[in-house]
Amino acid sequence: GNLHAKMLLLLLLIGGLGRREADGQAFRCGIHICLMGAPATAKSMLLRWVAGLPLGNVICASGSSSTAAGLTVAVDRASSHDAEQSAMRPGALVQAGTGIVCLDELDQMQEPVQSSMREAMEFQSISVAKAGIVTKLIVGCSVLAAWSLPTALKRSASGEFAGELPTSPLLDCFDAVTVVEEDLQGDAKLAAHLVALTRGSVQMRRPSSMSPSAAATSEQLIGLVRLARARTPELSGAASEALSGRYLELRRLRAGASPKTLESMVRLSQAAARAELEDEVGADHVDKVVELLRDSYLPARRFREDQRLWEKRKRPRF
Repeated sequence: GNLHAKMLLLLLLIGGLGRREADGQAFRCGIHICLMGAPATAKSMLLRWVAGLPLGNVICASGSSSTAAGLTVAVDRASSHDAEQSAMRPGALVQAGTGIVCLDELDQMQEPVQSSMREAMEFQSISVAKAGIVTKLIVGCSVLAAWSLPTALKRSASGEFAGELPTSPLLDCFDAVTVVEEDLQGDAKLAAHLVALTRGSVQMRRPSSMSPSAAATSEQLIGLVRLARARTPELSGAASEALSGRYLELRRLRAGASPKTLESMVRLSQAAARAELEDEVGADHVDKVVELLRDSYLPARRFREDQRLWEKRKRPRF
């Protein structure tokens, strides 16, 4: 279940292609994803799964206990026999380097802490002005977060999510905020499995004792991500027209699209092309990304359904 969320996690692991213009303006390559859903929908397990992959540096933190200094940078003053000295201690976003920061319980993070993350997520930098130290640190990590909702979101007949949706300025920094839904059809299978675990008739399998077929699947995924990261696909003319056309359609529909939306579509399309080991980003990759974003909460607010755009359109698959 939740195939769209797993597809977005794959694109996060692969990442887009960053660039720096001649005037010094930089465009980030890291993709930020937020998993939103009710408790017990395996959001934390997905974060743990990503953290357990041997694909670079991954740092895990909790939004309920993290501080602004712990996530960005702290300045310590140490007195010596010569003079008082100040030293910077990097936080999780800096220590991760070009890896991934997994943040659980983002909904419990205090507002000042969320504000301190916005610069790092949007501009890939952290400005420091503490204890006589004025500098800027470069941040290159991706952020994978989990946001818990008090109740589960349910889809209406039109496919849109019905219920109270959270709002936060930090959510606008994510490329996609996707809803992890409850799998009602799998309740019987899940219940039988949990009861069997309680009785001891099913043995929990750990990564070190996985079956050969499961281990091969995991190794194939890791190998795919490593191969995809080595690709540098160019943006084709058809993809450029598709991106511009979709963005202009959203602007005309007053769907809440902004330049951030277009940048997110570019990064995700690049990651989709790299996932297929292509040397060029095509219009089909743009269609796949837009299809994934349709199932996300935040872009769903931006990509409001319009029958003129979506009827008679095939649902592309990876």
